[in-house]
Amino acid sequence: MGNCCFASSNGDSHNHNSDDTVMINNNINYVNVSVEEINLGQDDETTLNAMRVEKMRTAVSMCDSNHDPNATAHVKGFASGLADLTEIELSGVVDIVANLLHKHCIQKIVWDGDDYGSDSFTCVLPKLQERMPDLKFMAFLSQCDKDKRWGNDKGFDGSWKSRLSKNLNVVLVDDDIASGDRYDQLGILALQATRAKMVIAIGGGDILRQEYEGSDGVPFVLLNAFRHAKGVMEPSSICGLDGVEVVNMPAGEGGTKQHPWAGDGNT
Repeated sequence: MGNCCFASSNGDSHNHNSDDTVMINNNINYVNVSVEEINLGQDDETTLNAMRVEKMRTAVSMCDSNHDPNATAHVKGFASGLADLTEIELSGVVDIVANLLHKHCIQKIVWDGDDYGSDSFTCVLPKLQERMPDLKFMAFLSQCDKDKRWGNDKGFDGSWKSRLSKNLNVVLVDDDIASGDRYDQLGILALQATRAKMVIAIGGGDILRQEYEGSDGVPFVLLNAFRHAKGVMEPSSICGLDGVEVVNMPAGEGGTKQHPWAGDGNT
């Protein structure tokens, strides 16, 4: 795997090696803790993942010296296919998430580097920042998705630079973690790195199910969102599983109709 090309704080581009690297771009703080190529080729996966988690934990501490696992929640969900919402409908979802964060004294939320999308769970994040200005944000991201990724020529940086105005730290990891669409492994290792005690899922498909199975008993709270897929409403893959607390979607606009993210009987 070759080195990726990153943007520096002054907007110039240059290559960074795999050593721990801190850079600021568009008010986003990036910390690169990619495992070196020589180790990628030599170590077995168990040893390699242990090395990755150790480096990721170092990055978490670099970004936040007061990191508290008990005050950290990971947010996951459907990354596409959710219905577009009005401001009122979106506000109802944000109300639920904000109440959960207050209830559990959460000060930081973490996600797995998904781009912003109006049809994605990520549309909630900027609204949470408006509602809770002191809330900290952290993302874990494959390093080569920073400036360009499939379906998005501007990458993660272009997707988020005008969405979250502050308190965003991004941990860049080696691309091999999620190679072959193994995005569940990125989510599982990120949970191990932060030691977070809670996951909030806004719907979620097969990858979420794999992350749930590999989460070693971390409690999941599911906002029971459905998405449009192949002409039907697709439920979350973890609804009804052990240890998953289900929270139904709020009422629709005006309180008289079903919320666009709700399935039949879920209001």
